[in-house]
Amino acid sequence: WSLKAYDTNTASRLFEYCGESGTDGAHILSVANGCILEAQRGRAKINVWPLNKYNYDTKARIFAPGKINGFASMSTQKVLAFSVKDTIYFYQSESGQIEVINTCHYLAVNVIKFSSDDCFVACGGEDGMVSLWNVGEILRPGGNKEPLHKFAHHLLPVTDIGFTALARRLRVVTVSEDRTVKVYDMISGTMLSVIFETGLQCVALPSTDVSMVIGKANGTITEIPYARIAEMRECHVIDIIKPNDHFVGHSESITCLAVTNDTMYLVSGSKDATVRVWDTSTHLCLHLLSDRGPINSIVVMNLPKNVFRFNYKPDYYFHQI
Repeated sequence: WSLKAYDTNTASRLFEYCGESGTDGAHILSVANGCILEAQRGRAKINVWPLNKYNYDTKARIFAPGKINGFASMSTQKVLAFSVKDTIYFYQSESGQIEVINTCHYLAVNVIKFSSDDCFVACGGEDGMVSLWNVGEILRPGGNKEPLHKFAHHLLPVTDIGFTALARRLRVVTVSEDRTVKVYDMISGTMLSVIFETGLQCVALPSTDVSMVIGKANGTITEIPYARIAEMRECHVIDIIKPNDHFVGHSESITCLAVTNDTMYLVSGSKDATVRVWDTSTHLCLHLLSDRGPINSIVVMNLPKNVFRFNYKPDYYFHQI
């Protein structure tokens, strides 16, 4: 497998990071404090590269106490979260301290997502459940380790989770193989539901908070404005979408989505071994990047200053677990 960094404006390749041979499978990426972090489902370690170091020998390794199912990192603090079966570990990299949370899930937790302000974390499992936690309480000694909310509305595994601020209220958006999108109000616990014609794989939420972008198993991507579902408890996607709401181009299942910070571009990855960069206003494909195998994960970021200098050092240090 390989890990590549591209410029979304020009589609030019910036870096390529060397991975291990013979490690095919689903990889999960995250970026924090000048480092790229990568975990592979079914393996018990997390690889860490400084952004300007590409060789396999230059990366650090964090070994987990078991095979990892889900992985995420906070953007503003040096905390990693990963799941081993139905247990979540919160690892503070500078101190080496770790908090172990025995979740309310009955099966493995495959999805972990932090809110943009790192105040909340949501977990989705193979049991179709979604749990929402207060990060401050988890990390505080003696804090409340119980979830704020538990949702059990999905009938099949949860495939992705996103956070959005809608009408000044933070909400959680979940997608599942059961063909539904659930939008949960974190304050009241109320739910909106949209039913699709096929299984759903991923979700991206632009920072403008006016729509959500859904990646589907049939290779299409659909954008749904929140205004069309705000007054409904449940609806079918056929009743609310318009012909120009789709991003069309991939030939196989969408595996990952990401929106740039300025919301100008949507980046999508697929099992058809391509990455596409889309104009979010016109839904036209601007760049097509081909690879040797299915795309597993995408992260968009603004590069730190001086990252191209050889002596660039990220603000990150890792204690071993």
